Order: sequence, then C-alpha cells, then structure tokens
Amino acid sequence: MPSAWSRIVEIPLKPDKAGNPSIRLENATIRFVKDTDGHGEGLGGLDLIAANRTKALEAATRLGKRASDGTIQVCGCA
Repeated sequence: MPSAWSRIVEIPLKPDKAGNPSIRLENATIRFVKDTDGHGEGLGGLDLIAANRTKALEAATRLGKRASDGTIQVCGCA
C-alpha cells in the first residue's frame, strides 16, 4: 500500500527514524505503520503538534476525548 501512495504523489518512500516507510511532503509526512488494531488498511491516527499542549490536553479531558499516554481522540482516531 505505501508504494501505491508513493506512485500517486510521485514522491519516493523513505524510512522514518523508526524505519517505517514514509512520504515526506512539503508541510507534512505520511507515515505507514503496521495494523495493530485488527481493522486493516486505513487511517488509524494523526500526529499533530499543539501550540499549547497543556491546554489541548485539558480541553480533551473536559470533552472526554483524552486517551492514554497524552494522546487525544480526534475524528475517531487517537
């Protein structure tokens, strides 16, 4: 699947620091990781950087969207 994405955007795959195949875009990186939840191929998560991590985590807690290890559930993904 990663190679199909690479062909579509015409950008070669390169491994990230953990060895996962990745496509480095101008303002983002698409990282492909193994399925660990049994749902198969598809979007499983987003890595976002908050301008204010503390406020983001507090808001997520209030809204019941805080997951473990400092992650926040966004659009059904954690």
